Amino acid sequence: MTGGMTVRKIAAAFILIISAFPVHADEVTRLAEKGEAEAQYRLGERYYHGDGVRHDYAEAFRWYMKAAKHGLAAAQSSVALMYEIGRGVSSNETEARRWYIRAFHVRRKAADNGDAEAQYRLGWMYYLHQGVEQDKSEALRLWRLSAENGFGNAQKWLGDLYDSGGEFVDEDPEEAEKWYLRAIETYRRDADKGDPEAQFLLGNMYYNGWGAGENISGALKYFLMSAKQENASAQYMLGHMYRSGRDVKRNYFEALKWYRKAAEHGNATAQYYLGEMYEKGEGVRKNPKEARKWYGRAAAQDYPSAEEALDRLR
Repeated sequence: MTGGMTVRKIAAAFILIISAFPVHADEVTRLAEKGEAEAQYRLGERYYHGDGVRHDYAEAFRWYMKAAKHGLAAAQSSVALMYEIGRGVSSNETEARRWYIRAFHVRRKAADNGDAEAQYRLGWMYYLHQGVEQDKSEALRLWRLSAENGFGNAQKWLGDLYDSGGEFVDEDPEEAEKWYLRAIETYRRDADKGDPEAQFLLGNMYYNGWGAGENISGALKYFLMSAKQENASAQYMLGHMYRSGRDVKRNYFEALKWYRKAAEHGNATAQYYLGEMYEKGEGVRKNPKEARKWYGRAAAQDYPSAEEALDRLR
């Protein structure tokens, strides 16, 4: 992206709103083995990230493929990506394109039927040239349509675009604030209904001061609500806040606790920083063996600096 759009904002745009689904790995496995497509996709996600199961890209691919064959667009896109980058399966551009095209058609149909999330995902497919020729104007149209139809991530993304300006729109602080505030309203509505992903996303808006100004107490409130429902991103943020001492009293014991929870759910960033705390002895005795374990898990997910950390401890 150009025109000042940051990597953090681009990455944030890919966060999925995940519907309520059983948390425990054994329940997901049971449903997946019965042929439930959504469960098969979730199990693939667990193996991909090492969330409650061993980290295994090949096993992730196997479950993604099962769900993809049921017509689940998210799984089809995951299969396509793994073929594209050669992770868990041999790289195959032809197969990658075939599965992107299948995902594109599923999302196109849903988008045409008014599915706001599908409109948002389809916009990214147009932008990233996944199963369709790149078309930035169509991508922007779909993002805007999704936002108007009430999808919080699309509202947040439009806020990012207007905040930074660049290849899609001119910088416009007032328009950015409008969309950020609409995203906050959407996230708050779902967060107050108990949705852990919306709770995390709302906390993130407050933490970064998008739309309503920085609100650290609000961020802590919603991160904690989400973290207690096992949202790994929220658990990581609590660890980060307590370790850094940004606007809260530094507490290495709390940081260690929340980093560990997030790390055990497969959050690579938490795995890396948990390793760092064991290496440095922050809130715990120095333990190079434990540090290597967590650096190794982060490295398995290609986390930047993890391999360097492992080399340092060899």
